[in-house]
Amino acid sequence: MFCFPLEVVFIVYFLPAKKIIVHLMRTRMLSLFLLFVICCAGGGSARTNEAQDYSRKFAALMRSTKAADASAWDRSYLDKSIRDRIRPATPEILEYIEGVNRLDGFAVSTSPMEINAETKRKIAGELEKLPPKVLELIKKRVIGIFTVQNLGGSALTGCAYGKNGSEFGFIILDMNMLNKPANEWITLKENTVFAPETGWKLDIKIENDETNTKESAVVYIFLHELGHIVHDVYKVLPPLAQESKDFSDFEFSGDVWLNELQPRREISFVYQEILAFYGRNPPFSVQIAPEIYRSLEKTPWATLYGATNANDDFAEFFVSYVHGELQNKPYRITVKRNEAIAYTGINGLKRNNAGERYRIIAGIFDRL
Repeated sequence: MFCFPLEVVFIVYFLPAKKIIVHLMRTRMLSLFLLFVICCAGGGSARTNEAQDYSRKFAALMRSTKAADASAWDRSYLDKSIRDRIRPATPEILEYIEGVNRLDGFAVSTSPMEINAETKRKIAGELEKLPPKVLELIKKRVIGIFTVQNLGGSALTGCAYGKNGSEFGFIILDMNMLNKPANEWITLKENTVFAPETGWKLDIKIENDETNTKESAVVYIFLHELGHIVHDVYKVLPPLAQESKDFSDFEFSGDVWLNELQPRREISFVYQEILAFYGRNPPFSVQIAPEIYRSLEKTPWATLYGATNANDDFAEFFVSYVHGELQNKPYRITVKRNEAIAYTGINGLKRNNAGERYRIIAGIFDRL
C-alpha cells in the first residue's frame, strides 16, 4: 500500500488535479486513485504536467519534514530487534503523514496506536521468519515500523535523506485496517478491479491454509512497502523525492515504462489503459478477468497491480521475489464460473518473460 501503499492506482473518473496521487504508492482501501486516465482534458501532456507539479510539491515536503531528514533520526534503532522497532507513531511521523495527506487532499486525523504485546510479538515473529538476506536488508534500511489508526489506508512508507540520497526508510501501518488473513485480504484487493457477476468467483492464494493468518497479510504488505524503500535507497528507480523523474534511464524500468504512468505500447495489454484498483465502481466485469489475465501473461509485470505504475511495478516484483522465490510460497489466481475453472494462473515473476528484471531484483541482495 512508498514514500511509499503503497500506491498509485487509477479510476476512470475526472478528478481534480489535487486528487491525482502520482508519487505516493498507498494501500488506500477507501480512496480513489488514478492510472492511465484516457480521454481526460489535455491528454497525456496534461497528465505529465500534473505529475511534475505533484512531484515538485512532494520534494518540497521532503525538504521541510523532519522525518525525511536522515540526520534527525536516532540511528541506534538500526541496531535494535524488529520487535523493538515496532512502536506507535512519533510526532515527526504524524507530521509526515499530515503533510502527505494534505497533498493528497485527504481530510483525516491520524493518531498513534499502541498495539498489545501479543500482537507485536506475533507480527515480529512472522517478520523474523523471513530469509536471512531479507532480515539483513531490514536491519540496515528500515529504522522504524510505526503503528497508527485512521491513516486513510493500510500502509504508507517514507524515506530519510542525507547528502547522497535516501539512506533508510520507515513503514507506517494502520492496524485497524489489517484485520483479514492473507488470502482473504489479497482476494478482496484484486476484486476491486472486477464487478461481481452471478456464478463468477475470483480468488488469489498467497498462503497455505496453515499459514493463512492476519500476521502473514501484514508481512506481505510490509514486503511491498520494503520494496519502495529498496528502489529508493539502491537507486533502482528515480528517487521518490526527486522533482523531475526520467524512468527511461533506469535498467529496471527503461524497457517497460515511457514515464511513471505510461507503459510502452508494444508491451501493454488489453484494457490496461483503464485498469483501476480501489475505485467505487470497478472498471471491468469479472467475466472478462480470464481475458485480462491471459493478456497479462504476455507482459513483464509480476502482478496486475504492478502494471498500474512504475514504482508499484518494482514493489510488486520485489515482494513476488521474496515471497515466491526466497520463501517458496504460492501465488495462484483462480477464476471460476459456476464452480468450473475459467482461468488459473501464477505470479508473473515465474514466467520466462521476467528476464533481466528478475536478475536486477536478485542482484540487490548482493549489494548488501
